[in-house]
Amino acid sequence: MPQFPAASTRSKVKRENLFIVRINSADRVLFGDKLQQNDGEMLQAGKDFLRKHGKDAIFSLIADRGTSYGAYRHMQELLMRIYADIRAEKAMEQYGKSLSELSMEEVNQIYKQFPISIKEAEPK
Repeated sequence: MPQFPAASTRSKVKRENLFIVRINSADRVLFGDKLQQNDGEMLQAGKDFLRKHGKDAIFSLIADRGTSYGAYRHMQELLMRIYADIRAEKAMEQYGKSLSELSMEEVNQIYKQFPISIKEAEPK
């Protein structure tokens, strides 16, 4: 398993807070610990992980050198959608309003609970 440098604000990344997403040169995706092709299943697994770990969650995106740009970009967008969906869910749960209806202070509170943390490794 590749080693990842800890973020400058953290002394060490805990393994349980790290969700590995690997795309091989055939554009096959290992999402967490399962080979996936279904976006719905990946979204659900990613949201479950983010709900559980909140601000400590880190998604690590690793692409092989032969990975197509389309597959890589699709995975970036899927990871961003996980954050958007969870933030929207939290806004409704916490404030009873959609994210777009919240004040800037309320939006900032949601973003603090679920800051985007996607680390991308150099292609191998």
